Amino acid sequence: MERTASFGYWVRRRRKALDLTQAALADRIHCSVETVKKIERDERRPSCQLAELLAQQLAVPAEELEAFVACARGQRPIDQFALAGEPLQTTQREGASCTTSATFLFTDIAGSTELWDQIPEAMAPALARHDALLRQVIQDNDGRVFKSISDGHCAVHRTASGALSAAIAGQRALLAEPWGKTGLLNVRMAIHSCVVQERDGDYFGPGLNRVSRLLEAAHGGQILLSQGTVEMVSDLLPPEVAYLDLGEHRLKGLARPERIFQVLAPGLPADFPSIHSLDYRSSNLPTPTTTFVGRKREIADVTQLLATSRLLTLTGPGGVGKTRLALEVAANQADRFWDGVFLVSLAAVTDPTLLAQTIIDTLRLKVTEQQTAADLLKQHLQHRHILLILDNFEQIVDGAQLLGELLSAAPRLSVLVTSRENLNLYGEQEYPVPPLLLPDLQAIESWEKLAHADAVSLFIQRAQAIKPTFKLTAGNAAVVATICAKLDGLPLAIELAAARIKILTPQSLLDRLSACLAVLQGGPRDLPARQQTLRQTIDCSYDLLDPVEKRCFACLSIFSGGWTLEAAEAICADDDLPILDVMTSLVNKSLVQQNVDLGETPRESLDKEPRFSLLETVRQYAWEKLQISGEANTVRRRHLVYFRLLAEAADPHLLGQDAMAWFDRITPDYDNFRTALTWSFDHESLTTMEDVENGVLLASSLKWYWYIRGYLHEGRRWLEMAVRMVNEASLARARVLSAASILAWQQGDYAPATGYVEEAIILFRDLNDQPGLAEALHFQGHLVFDQQDFERAGVYFRESLDLLRTLEDEPHALPLIGDLGLVAFHQGDYETARSCLEESLILHIKFDMFDGISDQLTRLGDLDRLAGDYETAASRYEESLALTREHHVIMGTAANLHKLAQVALRQNDFKIAGEYLLESLTIQQEVGNKQGIMECLAAFAGLAELTGRAEDAARLSGAARGLLAQLGAPLSPPDQAELERVETSLHDQLGEDDFDRLSQEGQQLPVERALALVTSIPG
Repeated sequence: MERTASFGYWVRRRRKALDLTQAALADRIHCSVETVKKIERDERRPSCQLAELLAQQLAVPAEELEAFVACARGQRPIDQFALAGEPLQTTQREGASCTTSATFLFTDIAGSTELWDQIPEAMAPALARHDALLRQVIQDNDGRVFKSISDGHCAVHRTASGALSAAIAGQRALLAEPWGKTGLLNVRMAIHSCVVQERDGDYFGPGLNRVSRLLEAAHGGQILLSQGTVEMVSDLLPPEVAYLDLGEHRLKGLARPERIFQVLAPGLPADFPSIHSLDYRSSNLPTPTTTFVGRKREIADVTQLLATSRLLTLTGPGGVGKTRLALEVAANQADRFWDGVFLVSLAAVTDPTLLAQTIIDTLRLKVTEQQTAADLLKQHLQHRHILLILDNFEQIVDGAQLLGELLSAAPRLSVLVTSRENLNLYGEQEYPVPPLLLPDLQAIESWEKLAHADAVSLFIQRAQAIKPTFKLTAGNAAVVATICAKLDGLPLAIELAAARIKILTPQSLLDRLSACLAVLQGGPRDLPARQQTLRQTIDCSYDLLDPVEKRCFACLSIFSGGWTLEAAEAICADDDLPILDVMTSLVNKSLVQQNVDLGETPRESLDKEPRFSLLETVRQYAWEKLQISGEANTVRRRHLVYFRLLAEAADPHLLGQDAMAWFDRITPDYDNFRTALTWSFDHESLTTMEDVENGVLLASSLKWYWYIRGYLHEGRRWLEMAVRMVNEASLARARVLSAASILAWQQGDYAPATGYVEEAIILFRDLNDQPGLAEALHFQGHLVFDQQDFERAGVYFRESLDLLRTLEDEPHALPLIGDLGLVAFHQGDYETARSCLEESLILHIKFDMFDGISDQLTRLGDLDRLAGDYETAASRYEESLALTREHHVIMGTAANLHKLAQVALRQNDFKIAGEYLLESLTIQQEVGNKQGIMECLAAFAGLAELTGRAEDAARLSGAARGLLAQLGAPLSPPDQAELERVETSLHDQLGEDDFDRLSQEGQQLPVERALALVTSIPG
């Protein structure tokens, strides 16, 4: 019997059509995966009982069961089985549903939205012609269009080959058509074979979701096939048709990745960009700028250990190559970890309590007020298959307990650590990283074979990178091997030594190296021998520097996480130190690294100021030299002043038009800000109160950075420490009080926020600091506004506005005009509110301030919604939403989504309302905005009431009221009116007693329980 006519072959094709893996089928029929494999290879006949289970899971109709079991047992040839052909032949009663297998071809015009917007008069006839062409080729190839969505078609074919032929013919017909003004309509196509439910001429089932997602991944003009379909047509392809394997991809909303293929046929385009799939192998691993040399045995060992141990620690001295080995293994094993591989650099982290936050920053998560950083990590990692690489852990070994907690909470998490010492955790597997393999000089038969030793090979490659003409020869091979042996095979030591080949011969280098080793033989006895060797190696490189280079090298150790040339010039340069020349020299000598962002294009890299860094081992060595010099505090002080000035320069821009540019500028220096703050608040190291004041001013200037990035806990810790550091009535205290009040308010701590801002206002008045007073008054207005004291809010806003106008600071005055409009709105003076908001909008447009434009549009939309003008309200909200999305204003985006949902509710578009609300609520939960969560709960109550879920609606309205009372914050007038309407309706539907009982239940619910109700609300 031919393979294609065997029972096993039929089972395999049927399983794939049902979208089942061998493991899934084995689980359902209660046997091993190996048994399924043997059945599909026709190496084993299933028992009658197992055959019956197979029939059930492979959707064999009851009337065919006897024939199926006979075929399975070998008592009847498979070609006599009614379902042996490709399609599943079934009968169907009218109006009933049945299971069937088929191949689906979905199509869609890429870029049609833009064409409709630009040339609608040409698109109408073009679309009609497009429809006629595709319907004809589908019909000609035994297919039927069963549904059309916008400008796309959903077609079903009896055979996979028919669907493929229709797709190829369709693309050729489209290419041959003279389209005129629209140009070629680029149609993407996707083909997938699966088992579905057929009912009344339509089809349902998860297989259709897969073909839809496959279509979304395609480009215009491209035909994509699923692996199951390729297997069906691979033996039936015309000789001129082929397919290109694009690899495995995870598609949106689908748990299992799909192996995707592209059709290649004469006359059709073949070159397309990468398909639009989810990159399920997410990674922030840097692409190495140099080749990885040797270590085949270590790679095999670490790979094997990583497969069996969830916590693997690579230990060894600095410079032995722990990080490079970890990155190489992780890159090779990335396919194993569906949810990503992430490198967490701990080189600049010395506080164990910052471990969780550093991992969170790497994963780009946001901590909310409802959870700690550790709890967020546990929640995020719980169901994810992720590898975390924690690099340079030795500085925060006391924080290792967190890793044990994460591994317990997340069963699919793996952690690869590099550290100079093990973590001493239960379940930890330690792997000491050895130096590179050295040649046995006594056993080498020829000098050519020396190059095969890992250490020598590394030396050669790095030397050639500095001096391309360098070669290993009979005359220098033994010298090079001796250099590597003297350096004990330490990669960092070898790279530093190889960098000297630019100016030294191998023999000269060996002579100098030998002298250094002899002089420095008596290094610290408590250091491992190899670490002494590394110290000696760096000593040799250091001794070759001139005095100016030595001073600069030591000074650069002050930086954490790198620096710019501007920072180096400000902190390290003086009349005797030409920083640009010295930095260039240090980079050329491999002591300083120039950082490369491999995610940028060459053009972006050219336009960006370069950053530099020291390897951590080298930085520690340089820091020792700076301390010995006696200049450490002087350099620290310059470092503090520079980064204070940088933060102060950024501060007024972080809420303005160029906010993103400033965030991009200061974010890479966040570790430098932390270092500066730590030193300025360290009592033991201070020499003057000026250092304290500089630290206080630095903390004050980072307030908006902490606010927008969501670092509220860390920001408050620094600011409250700063408040305690300055007790006298000074400008520094006034500014830090004002800053501390902002973060306290954002976390809902109104009492300390009020205390801080009231004292700040008094100090600003006493010091006659008008700009500071105006800002504090403005914020005080918002603080009392949120506590529903609208009268006082107006007083503060007006005083702040008057001050700014006196100062002729129009840009900062503009928001206050809108804020006064907001006060009038909440006081019921809608005419004044509209006048103020429209004036503010016009002025913000004049100054091109996107944040103010967005705010006033949203507020005017609220006015329109309250007046029942939902079309105008929606238009304003959509315009505001476009701005907030463009500029990555997360809170503004969430607010506009919520407001658009409220409009959709009034227009009975419940599906859109639900989608908007879910997106808004997700954002509010991520940032921990209690006010936003409360507003979403109230809106979901309205959705539940309008969709017939009166009891859930009552509970949600109660939950919203409870949170509202807890916060003491107001709803916007239209939201207030909507909540009252909902409650009145629910009261009538449920009766007074039931409504009061359910509302009370809602008020008693924890926020998490209330949010769980949201998932049951239809939308």
